[in-house]
Amino acid sequence: YVDGMRSIQEGDNQPHSQKNSLETGKKSNDAEAASILLEHIQKVRASRGHSTLVDLTSSNKDRNDINANLTKQLQELMNQMRLDMTELKKAVAQKLAEPIPNYPCGLKAIKESLINVDTPLDIAEFIVKSVSESTSDEIQNNAVRSMKAYESWCNQHVNFTEELSFETIAGPKIIALFGPTGVGKTTTIAKIAAPYTFGSKEKRKRIAFFTLDTFRLGATEQLAHYAQLYDIVLEVIYEPEEIDKKLTEHFDKDLIIIDTALLIINYNIPGYLRLNEYLSRLPNLSRYLVMSATSKYIDMINTIKCFNEIGFDNIIFTKLDETCSVGPMLAVMLNSKTPLAYFTNGQGVPYDILPANKENFSKSILENTLTII
Repeated sequence: YVDGMRSIQEGDNQPHSQKNSLETGKKSNDAEAASILLEHIQKVRASRGHSTLVDLTSSNKDRNDINANLTKQLQELMNQMRLDMTELKKAVAQKLAEPIPNYPCGLKAIKESLINVDTPLDIAEFIVKSVSESTSDEIQNNAVRSMKAYESWCNQHVNFTEELSFETIAGPKIIALFGPTGVGKTTTIAKIAAPYTFGSKEKRKRIAFFTLDTFRLGATEQLAHYAQLYDIVLEVIYEPEEIDKKLTEHFDKDLIIIDTALLIINYNIPGYLRLNEYLSRLPNLSRYLVMSATSKYIDMINTIKCFNEIGFDNIIFTKLDETCSVGPMLAVMLNSKTPLAYFTNGQGVPYDILPANKENFSKSILENTLTII
């Protein structure tokens, strides 16, 4: 109506309606969007070695023709991607199903058990080969005895850390937990502290909590809840310079446990370097990398690569109760020289935590892979 009135005032014989203007603008926007989407598809097809698409926007066809042709070409591209994914899945399945040539039934049983819990294929084959080199033909031809040999081999090749020691250091023992968001660091801190708070009189220690996690919503409140429950002091650290003062105030403590986050990037400093500004100020520090047992193997490897930038002394695996696919975790344990400190197997505080040792490793990890026994 406004456009029509303006046209009358300017002396046009045929006023233009607002509807026509909107349709014209919409056609222009559709053509522009089609052009942008087409350009993206061209790049994808070029990277895959496909021929270039026809530039639909250069013709005089109306919007419906453009949309129809663009939809058709998009559908063709999606179909090709589905075919590629199907072929990839077939190739992976075929590789996983390949029998171990000339291997006795016991060793084949080990490989099948490992594959069933999502152990990476190269790690599964390495384990089978290693067990075969350390066992007799008689054992290899017996599934139960082969599984026992596999269990013994794994226990010999996984490293465990000792329980926290307080005797040989001046000042408080300090441990810091870090890892990806959502793996259960804060809950794990509460579980680690519990025996030194509610345990026997001989084991009780004076403890303080420090938190660097001031960015994640509710993180400080969660740790404050446990601090109040345990009658432990909680210090919230905002800047690295604050640590020196807080350490002086808590020099009488036996144990300081630090909750962290992969800190927000400041001044283009990567998060792990920002975190290291805090950790480098802490004497007697033990660094614990926390990972979830539910994570995919590639995600675990990427996490290790990321936190290698600041270094870590021990590994903690959480959420064992949420998965039966322990193969990725087993692969990390066997590949890493870093000792394991704890497993957590539930959300209950303070009970659902186990020190990492051969007995708990066998019960929590290996028994999930011993499908024959």
